[in-house]
Amino acid sequence: MKWISFPKSATQPDISLLGGKGAALFHLFSSGFSVPDVFVVTTDAYERFVQQSGLREKINLELNRKVFNDMRWEEIWDTALRIHNLFQKTTMPDDLCDEILQAVAERSDNKRLVIRSSAPDEDRAAGSFAGLHESYVNVSGEEAILAAVKNVWSSLWSDRALLYRQELGLDVGSSTMAVVIQELVEGDSSGIVFSRSPNDKSEMIIEAAYGLNQGLIDGDIEPDRWVINRENSDQIRHTPPQSREFQFIRALHSGLKREKLEKEKVAVPPLTDRQIKEVADLGISLENEFDAAQDVEWTVAGDSIYLLQSRPVTAKTDGSDKDKR
Repeated sequence: MKWISFPKSATQPDISLLGGKGAALFHLFSSGFSVPDVFVVTTDAYERFVQQSGLREKINLELNRKVFNDMRWEEIWDTALRIHNLFQKTTMPDDLCDEILQAVAERSDNKRLVIRSSAPDEDRAAGSFAGLHESYVNVSGEEAILAAVKNVWSSLWSDRALLYRQELGLDVGSSTMAVVIQELVEGDSSGIVFSRSPNDKSEMIIEAAYGLNQGLIDGDIEPDRWVINRENSDQIRHTPPQSREFQFIRALHSGLKREKLEKEKVAVPPLTDRQIKEVADLGISLENEFDAAQDVEWTVAGDSIYLLQSRPVTAKTDGSDKDKR
């Protein structure tokens, strides 16, 4: 396939083609970690779309109406909205649509999907783009899948993304985007592990909640939190939430829904002691794998722990607040 990339064993992932999330997931796959079925719509596909359709020239026109550094926030917001509308009005090339849908049919047919941004300048140790670009959970159906891909592309030009790239001194005009398409694993519990605590380098932090990760990430659900000794994965302390009331699960048709926890779960932490140790051990393994402290998203389904994302810990992903990744 020309516009799609699949993980292959013993292959060095190309971040310029796969973006930050995609390259990390392919690295995890080739290293033997448990990762949900995944493929990436590459940055080449994005470039094909914006070049063939004439969008590239239109985007440049919008960005050059005025010197970007001289724009007020309202002007940047208007620019972002106009670019978003351009994407919505532009039809994706047939061969690109066909290739995306063929990849879905071959690997994830009839499965629910997570469709996430994966820009090459995302998830770097120097800065986190968490929450700046769009992601969609529980997507199914050809029309919805293609719409989600296009919406992820257009989110490259959101007002927040433009301002953040400017803040980091990046060349806004050369921005590009890959898209991760991943099987949705409906975990019994999910969470995050920070392999190295920003407060004490001898500790790590695990946060977990029942159901899928989204409520924890968005700050809608207060997680259980464990501080772990990095040396031996022993628990130092456990801080439960004020109450365990809700979890996020897959909605019937698309997206997620919040539902009340079953009564027997309310008084019980979402992880067993064995699972806490397994997650802690994974955090250390991933830090060694990437040679840097990691912020890892995971979910527990049955007896397996699946890795959903791993990225370098930054000041914006230190566990001190929610970052809507």
